[in-house]
Amino acid sequence: MGNATTASTYRAVSRGHPQGFSVLSNLKKLVFGNGLAQGLQLLSLLVLSRLYQPSDFGLLAQVQSIATLACIVATLQLHLTIPLARTLEQAQDTAQAVQSLCVALFVFGLPFALYAGKVFAFSAVLTLFLSLSNTYTSFLVFKGSFGAMSRFYVARALSIVGLQLGFSVLPVADGLLWGFVIAEGCAALYLRWVHIGAPGTLLKLRVGKALQLARQFKAFSVYGTVQELVSACAFYAPLLLFTHQFGEPVGGQYAMANRLVWAPVVLVSSGMAQVLYHSFSKQTPTQVQAVWAPVLNVRVVLGLVAVCSLAFALQDVVLWALGPQWGLASQWLPLQLVWGAAFLMSTPFRVMCRVLHLQKYQLILNALTLLAMGSLFQWSGLAPLPMMWALVAIAVTEHTVLTASMAGAMRRREVRP
Repeated sequence: MGNATTASTYRAVSRGHPQGFSVLSNLKKLVFGNGLAQGLQLLSLLVLSRLYQPSDFGLLAQVQSIATLACIVATLQLHLTIPLARTLEQAQDTAQAVQSLCVALFVFGLPFALYAGKVFAFSAVLTLFLSLSNTYTSFLVFKGSFGAMSRFYVARALSIVGLQLGFSVLPVADGLLWGFVIAEGCAALYLRWVHIGAPGTLLKLRVGKALQLARQFKAFSVYGTVQELVSACAFYAPLLLFTHQFGEPVGGQYAMANRLVWAPVVLVSSGMAQVLYHSFSKQTPTQVQAVWAPVLNVRVVLGLVAVCSLAFALQDVVLWALGPQWGLASQWLPLQLVWGAAFLMSTPFRVMCRVLHLQKYQLILNALTLLAMGSLFQWSGLAPLPMMWALVAIAVTEHTVLTASMAGAMRRREVRP
């Protein structure tokens, strides 16, 4: 009976049945909203770059990078347990507890951040706002409110751009940063008020409940937090290693290729992960085919192969579009696409890793990947282009092993008496 149900689910997704259509429809909503939001912010750079100094953008980048890593710790990844709730009340209760954890850690860490200086003070405030927004959007994932999430992404982008433009005409130092932080604070407050409840309950701390969740969901609070930190380090490591070993010009070449490829890759994969997490948490698939269904079809595979092949064939066109100084970036871009394609194809199994609470295996794999990258730069002595080939081989191996491991875990659970 279970096999028949899973097989019908797989056919529904792959043939356009309403259940499969729902997944694709929700994914389109998120990709459209998030894509439009990113497009607005990228276009705003054409104006903001003339209103602010390079040092302003450097300060914002520092604060964003610190806050991004701190957010991983601030929630202990417990916000990812919200879509796993079985009832609306349980989801609200979990969101309230995670919110309490974020606020408590902010109150505890703020004095140290203020003592450390402006960058860390801004980072602490931004960490609070981003971690709260992550918590509330996880609640929207539980509800399946992907249209609301799409509209929120666009509204947040508009508020960020609007405030940054507004601060540019005021006699306020660090207006670019102030505009971003205030917009993120307003975004978090809006989500709390409209989709969860009145903002006054922000003052109602339930740290004990949060600690209980941390003990209950160690796969998220311990393995998931460390895994996410290691994964983030592994993602940023090549940029730092290329810069350290070959100098800033080569690091800039990597950054250009990385930005061109990973912005759309992350856009699609994050939307896919949120939609699948909502779907899998409501009815966990019991067969590997059902997990593969969103990506393992002829059109997706052929599309990825075609894009990667075209990138290799059109390197001269890429070089012409970027300019003659970007020769290495034009050679690296197709390799980054191969890396991104492997990442996209493994997305359903990374989602299943969370659903099955198996983050410790992903942690081990991420740590081995980071170690392999460091060893490659330390002892291989390769030139930049061969080094990139080796990095892509490591990354593709990582995603292949993760996919195979999760598929094996699913099969073992299927045959377990």
